[in-house]
Amino acid sequence: AFQIRDDILDVEGESAELGKTAGKDAAQGKPTYPAILGMQASRIHLAALTDEAMTSIAMLGDSAAHLRDLARFVAERAN
Repeated sequence: AFQIRDDILDVEGESAELGKTAGKDAAQGKPTYPAILGMQASRIHLAALTDEAMTSIAMLGDSAAHLRDLARFVAERAN
């Protein structure tokens, strides 16, 4: 999930916010999730992985609060 979000940010993000040059992966011809799957499919796959993570830790109840926060952060981060 982290890598998918990173690849999406490389396409959509601003260099100043990312702390690195936006679009660098495409310029270097790297095989990113958006390049292979497309943006919409990449977003869907990110959401599915995030949901899977949340489902996997649901049985831990309140003790998994930090893990849920981490999963949300990975999926929603802006830089």
